[in-house]
Amino acid sequence: MYMSGVFLQTGDTYFILNKTAGSSLPPLINAFEVYSLVLMKNLTTDSDDVKYMKDVKAKYNLARTSWNGDPCSPIEYSWKGLTCDYSKSNQVPRIVTVNLSSSGLRGGVAISLMNMTSLENLDLSYNNLTGAIPDYQLKSLKVLNLSNNKLDGPIPDSILQRVQAGQLDLRFGMLCCTISY
Repeated sequence: MYMSGVFLQTGDTYFILNKTAGSSLPPLINAFEVYSLVLMKNLTTDSDDVKYMKDVKAKYNLARTSWNGDPCSPIEYSWKGLTCDYSKSNQVPRIVTVNLSSSGLRGGVAISLMNMTSLENLDLSYNNLTGAIPDYQLKSLKVLNLSNNKLDGPIPDSILQRVQAGQLDLRFGMLCCTISY
């Protein structure tokens, strides 16, 4: 193979393929790779958030094309359905919104979601989630949308207390549950 020019400076790169002396067929390129350096303007996502989201992805067998690599970084390639907080108060980006509405989720609510301490908005509406409503102990959670699922049982007291205190917006239409104030 022959290359002329300086690859990164001029942008002019030439490849010439020649068949070997004993070959009766023309040359063939089996693979060709081009790499580009990407300047990362921000740090990688909080490692716990990454772990929990990968657990959620595996539990529900989510095959979203954008859900590869780091969930929040680089910003241009952040995972669809997630919102990340890049503020200076966090040393690393944190996931603050998870929107999995209408994602065909089945089974119980992923335990991993209950461990995401920076989560402010969780939308699991319009799925086929079943079982009890988990006792979310997330102090940052402001909106919890569980509407149009098949969850049943009582709403945990800790959630009801936060709703009554105006700290949490709970959406649960079409939910089979018991509410006791």
